[in-house]
Amino acid sequence: MILRSLVDVATTKPELEVADIFRQHFDDYLQRRHCTREEFAAVRAIMNCRTAAMGGHVRVCDGCGKVQIAYNSCNHRSCPKCGAFEKAQWLAEQGVRLLPVPHFHMVFTVDHLVNGIAYENPEEIYNLLFGSMNEVLRAFAEQYLGGKVGYTAVLHTWGQSLQHHLHLHCMVTGGALVKTAAGYEWRASPAGFLLPVVALSAALRDKFCQGLRRLHERKKLKLVGECAETDVAALVGRMQAKKWEVYIGAPPEKATVTHLLDYLGRYVHRTAISNHRIRKLEQGKVTFEYYDNRQEDATGKGSKKVMTLPAVEFIRRFLRHVLPFQYKRALGAPGHYGLYASGNTLWRKAVRLLVGHSFEPPEAPRLELGEWLQSIGVEDAFRCPFCQTGTMRLGRDFAPIRGFALWLLALLGVPVLGQEATA
Repeated sequence: MILRSLVDVATTKPELEVADIFRQHFDDYLQRRHCTREEFAAVRAIMNCRTAAMGGHVRVCDGCGKVQIAYNSCNHRSCPKCGAFEKAQWLAEQGVRLLPVPHFHMVFTVDHLVNGIAYENPEEIYNLLFGSMNEVLRAFAEQYLGGKVGYTAVLHTWGQSLQHHLHLHCMVTGGALVKTAAGYEWRASPAGFLLPVVALSAALRDKFCQGLRRLHERKKLKLVGECAETDVAALVGRMQAKKWEVYIGAPPEKATVTHLLDYLGRYVHRTAISNHRIRKLEQGKVTFEYYDNRQEDATGKGSKKVMTLPAVEFIRRFLRHVLPFQYKRALGAPGHYGLYASGNTLWRKAVRLLVGHSFEPPEAPRLELGEWLQSIGVEDAFRCPFCQTGTMRLGRDFAPIRGFALWLLALLGVPVLGQEATA
């Protein structure tokens, strides 16, 4: 404890976090299961995030001159401790990009029979899902609305209990840009109705199954691991015999488009479980909270429950949602379609004029960290904790601390994993 009184660490550590589960049980997991390079990278980043092993920076008070150190974040998209500020910036940018019209919430869900193939072939299956959604939605918009709609899609791979649940959340404009003999016009969809959901569901199922069959015929699928014994033709037949789930939620009368955008933001720069949902880690088991959406409470939300899993099974479920390196959960330009595609800026401006707004959209804001922290209730985020009047200014960076040096700091009492959070 020699250095603890001399070195103040600003970084706090949750009492229990996903990183603790990896630190205690990842070796057990490796003895039983294979791990991809993407999964290894995610585990390493999560365990090092906001610890001395990630490096950090020095803060110095401009009043009293006292010094703090703060550890760096990993910024890995699977890390439960990262992504909040990036998510807020994404929401701010999308907020000015969206057209000032009502938007519908659509959810395209893939049959669970494809989960094994999706785990072994994530990029091929995710691309197929996005492509199928795009083709079907574009065709239905032309058929039922007579023109081009705009839609943004976000990939979501998990359910509340971390099970593989592959689906897309989409924001779709409640209307279409239609070409007429007199020129272009904006044709709003009927109140509360966008597209026929049953027909849309069947079309998505058929398009996806057709694409899966084509991938198999072209030998683009790796039938290994969980899907090594899969008969793809038979699997496609079983999936095509089912009704698939497509949900279309109409915009609430008093809600603005930011309500739906904020909902989609829950799946951007976030991972399958947050640290605050983890209750216990003991005797090789993890207990965590989840919402059972099949049993609604008095407010219409899912009932809060707890689940206990062996730590190895928890890790297996968590790692299923680590995406390939080259893939993004919010797919940037490929995730924006129709009027929202990157090359259709002029069409979006035209729609703004047609619905009575300015031709040029507002400029996307760039968030400042201190102001953003205050906006979420973190007052005086950079106030000096020693004198309570000065401001902590950024000083020098320091490199990751590893090996013997890390062990020595821990021995001397420096909280290399961060200060334990107090209740």
